[in-house]
Amino acid sequence: MRIVSWNVNGIRAVLKRLPEGGLKGLFDRHSADVFCMQETKVDSTVDLSRELTHVEGFESFWSHCKTKKVVTFARIGKTKDASTSFFNEPRYDQEGRIMMTDHGSFVLFNIYFPNGGRGIERHEYKMGFYKAYEKRCKELVEQKRNIVTVGDVNTAFAEIDIHNPKEKEKSPCSGFLPDERQWMEDFFSAGFIDTFRHQHPGESGHYTWWDVKKNMRPSDKGWRIDYSIVNEDFISQVKDSKIMKEQHGSDHCPISIQVEDPPDLNINFIPPLSSRVKDKSGIAALFKAKGEINKKEEKNETVEERRENGIVDKRGGENSEMIAPGEESKRTEKDQPNTKDVKKTKETSQQNRPKKKTKEAKTGSILSFFQVVKKND
Repeated sequence: MRIVSWNVNGIRAVLKRLPEGGLKGLFDRHSADVFCMQETKVDSTVDLSRELTHVEGFESFWSHCKTKKVVTFARIGKTKDASTSFFNEPRYDQEGRIMMTDHGSFVLFNIYFPNGGRGIERHEYKMGFYKAYEKRCKELVEQKRNIVTVGDVNTAFAEIDIHNPKEKEKSPCSGFLPDERQWMEDFFSAGFIDTFRHQHPGESGHYTWWDVKKNMRPSDKGWRIDYSIVNEDFISQVKDSKIMKEQHGSDHCPISIQVEDPPDLNINFIPPLSSRVKDKSGIAALFKAKGEINKKEEKNETVEERRENGIVDKRGGENSEMIAPGEESKRTEKDQPNTKDVKKTKETSQQNRPKKKTKEAKTGSILSFFQVVKKND
């Protein structure tokens, strides 16, 4: 299984720069079974388009918190479970920095670690985030779970991980501060392994981020701040760890890790947070407003039952009829409501509708468009 991780610094901007084939072409070029992205800059779920959520053969798992946003794309059938609540602490969960997915033989953490460069408060937040992450990793290892972490750690660990270490030691800045580097040293000493450094010990000149404001990429004066990390019991399963400098489109380049294929999961249900839906048109499970999965088969439900169950259609009404893709054109004239009746009903409804319910109807279905098309769509 090949896992690719990339801080895209804006997923829509990257999508515009990609050659023909979009995200599916990107995943195929890198032979990715799982593709993790950080700093997507998707400000809310309503910013997501079909182009971002419908990737052939993949399901996507989006963090839907307040700010930063990460997303994990995984081949259908490779994921047992998913969660955005890594710490169960609102202070660290609320910024949308985490997506945790369970792939059977290991748990994958896709994380956009904080940048501490905006004052002492953000530096303290970053260090607290590091410690909470380390605590959670140790808890899972104690439970005999293997861990793979990929993402932007926002710290260069060793002098060989930055092009000008002596200058940065004289003029300290976030990402190369003594306490940040000390935490990484302590974390690695506690039984967690930097897979790239494990395979390329002592090699300098390997970077994953370049300052675009100073145009540092052409001269390859960068920092290695993107990592793939595993617990020491899992290192034997790691076959390869790479930095892919040839991929442009962001101030970061992707990294990848190849691990032994996990056993067949035989998944016959939809993991939480999955973008898949399931109905007779070939699309698989339906997201409801709070990310809960409707477990009833769509083909066995009448329109009335759908309304009673609160299923939402792509227009966003809380009690609207769900119309599967392509069904609109199949309706006959007799199925269409009388225009006068609709107008009269609408006017009466608007007069009698409480203001509070009107507001809820507008916001009741923020996740209804999380869908990923299967291969035959």
